[in-house]
Amino acid sequence: MKSINLPKLLSMDDVSKELRLSKNLLFYLTNSPDMQYKHFTIPKKNGTERDIYSPSRTLRIVQKWILESILYKISPSDRAMAFIRHSPNNVHRGCKANAAYHGGSLFGLHIDIIDFYSHIGSWKVFKLFQSLGYNNSIAMILTNLCTLNRCLPQGGITSPTLSNLVFVDIDDRIAELCDQYGIRYSRYADDMYFSCNNESDLKQVHEKLGKYCMTMDSPRISERQNAILIQVAYV
Repeated sequence: MKSINLPKLLSMDDVSKELRLSKNLLFYLTNSPDMQYKHFTIPKKNGTERDIYSPSRTLRIVQKWILESILYKISPSDRAMAFIRHSPNNVHRGCKANAAYHGGSLFGLHIDIIDFYSHIGSWKVFKLFQSLGYNNSIAMILTNLCTLNRCLPQGGITSPTLSNLVFVDIDDRIAELCDQYGIRYSRYADDMYFSCNNESDLKQVHEKLGKYCMTMDSPRISERQNAILIQVAYV
């Protein structure tokens, strides 16, 4: 991942100054995340409920700063199609671009990732901030400001972008597997898409994907949607 002009943060004092928050308030936000979210549910298409955690006004402002000052400066995998900030370098991202990317193929495979956000543990977020050069103390502060119950909360301002950055290695390694078979791969949030003109190759990758993902500590995939689909499903 490439980063540029990330804020220099060496201590809680630095974070406090950048956010223009008192250290007492910052300490409260980082050590009482369960008090900073409003929980509600929305119905899913399958009849179950989706848990949403909406951050408080103060935490929302803090997360927006982390998003714009740090996370937006990091490049996700080029196979990630959702939650990408619009810019001249990202014109080929989004729902329509994802459909167009697979539009010329005869066969397609759609796989749903189970419990997408809850699978992304706080330790993965911590390692991400560490990889950007932040010391353990700063990485922990930033992690606590972005996670809830030891995972990414669905509804958090930073959660979508963090999910893409945490998935960089997984996306790139799955893409490497697919490239061996001439298969196109992309991921739109928790939906993985595969397409090519050879149904046999697609089935082979489908069979290997489960074991391949297990070696990468990647999320479980839904067996309900593991089926070969004709390309018209993408249009």
